Amino acid sequence: QVAAASAATPAYERKLFRWEDVTHPLVGVCPKLAVADATTEWTTTWDTKTVETLCGHRVGRVSLVPATCYIEMVTPIVRQLHGDTPFSLQNLQFVNILYLSVGKTPTVRISLTEGTAIKIESLTESTGQWTLHASMNLQMEPTGNEHPKLDIAAVKARCPEVRPGGEEFYTKIGNDYQGHFRSVSEIFLGDDELLCCVEIDPDTLQGMPDLCAMAWLD
Repeated sequence: QVAAASAATPAYERKLFRWEDVTHPLVGVCPKLAVADATTEWTTTWDTKTVETLCGHRVGRVSLVPATCYIEMVTPIVRQLHGDTPFSLQNLQFVNILYLSVGKTPTVRISLTEGTAIKIESLTESTGQWTLHASMNLQMEPTGNEHPKLDIAAVKARCPEVRPGGEEFYTKIGNDYQGHFRSVSEIFLGDDELLCCVEIDPDTLQGMPDLCAMAWLD
C-alpha cells in the first residue's frame, strides 16, 4: 500500500534580502560607505576557482587578468548599490598588469569615490602596498533606455565573410588561451562589425556565470 500524501502546507522560512548582502567572486560583499571621503571600497581575496578560471587568459604563455575583467567588476558593484540599473563607463585607463598563477590568490580592492571615480588595485603582500591596475569613471544612465534585441540574422547578412574558430583560429593568434577563453567556434566579419559563435559546456557553467561572461567578452 502507498501512503496518501500529506496535504499539510509546508513551512517557509522568510528572510530579508538586501543588495548589500550580494557576493560576487571578483568583488566580494558591498561594504559600508566611508563618509569621511565619500568613498566606498570592496576588498576581497579571489578564491582558487576564480584564479584557475582567469589563468586561462594567457598572452603568449603568461597568465594575466584580462581588461574585460576590470570592466565586468563594475556590474556587481552597481547592482549592489543601485539594483538593476543601466550605466556606462568612461575614461578607461589600464595601468599595470596583474599577473596570475595557479595556487596564488590575490587580494583585490575596488574604490568608488563620489559615486563616479573607480580605481581597481591589488595588494603586494611583501610590501603592503597597493598597485593600481585600472581606473575609469562610472556614469549612471536613464532607466528607460533599453537596447533593442540583437537581430542575429541581420548581423550575419551584414557580415558575409565567415572564418573558422576553434584550433585553427587560436593557433594563428599566438596566445595560448585555455578554458572559456578558447570557446569561439565561428566568426562572421563585416565592414565595421563582427559576430562570434561561442560554444560552451553547460556543466562548466555551474557557479561561474560571471566569470564565463567575462571570458566570452574578451
